[in-house]
Amino acid sequence: MSIKSLLGENDNVTRMTRRGFFRTAVIAMGAVSVGTLSAELLVGCARARPHIPGTEVTLVQWYHQYGEKGTEAAVLRYAQQYTKAHPKIGVLVVWVPGDYQTKLNTALLTAGGPDVFEKQLSLPMVSAGQVEPLDDLFPPEVRADFLEGDLEVNSAGGKIYGVKMLNDTGLVYYRKSWLEKAGFQAPKTLAELQEAAKALTIKGRKGLFLGNDGGASALANILPWSAKEDFLVDNQLVFNTPRAAHSLEALRQLNTSGSLLIGSPTDWWDPSALTQGLCA
Repeated sequence: MSIKSLLGENDNVTRMTRRGFFRTAVIAMGAVSVGTLSAELLVGCARARPHIPGTEVTLVQWYHQYGEKGTEAAVLRYAQQYTKAHPKIGVLVVWVPGDYQTKLNTALLTAGGPDVFEKQLSLPMVSAGQVEPLDDLFPPEVRADFLEGDLEVNSAGGKIYGVKMLNDTGLVYYRKSWLEKAGFQAPKTLAELQEAAKALTIKGRKGLFLGNDGGASALANILPWSAKEDFLVDNQLVFNTPRAAHSLEALRQLNTSGSLLIGSPTDWWDPSALTQGLCA
């Protein structure tokens, strides 16, 4: 059953209202941290809208299901606080479990898709008119709060279509006591990491966990970047270099060494592999 059928429809949501809502979001999210993984908020072009009783306008905002405790409660609280500050505008939070991307892509093909949603910008979305440009929400004083790269990743054809939501910093977690017992300090180079992972691999425990795909996802960008290489410069492929190849070869060596944990009950984003002693 759709949100429309549950809550009824309202056609009062105008483009200007959505932009007013997003203007507040832009200001609130102006400060971001530097890291490796990212998420964006984009503004959609939906027309048929559900309605929250007691409000004149209802905005629908989609989130994928975050696993961290308290996240959903915080999001709902923020929505309530926004409505308290703007009594005529209700924010309907849709918490989407399971395959978020497939559900979102399907919803964006309908007139009842979300007004604001999490997704990385793509050219087909722009071409299909599924997102609205937000350049008027980024005057110089707002742009100054964002890294230029965070604006570029949400831009197409010289226009900005999304707000950088967060940048996650990637870290390698380890048990200091296990490293010391094996005679190692915390690895500072990829070669030291390979050596420590091999030494810490024993029966029933692997030395390192990079994800159930052997690090292909988690390190796809990090490895070339750590070798001071990039993928695109001025729309030209530039990662076919000896340094980039060496970084990827190191990942292959880890995968063939027998020191990587493969087949953990949960993937790299969950601490279970470490807390359950499946890896060092």
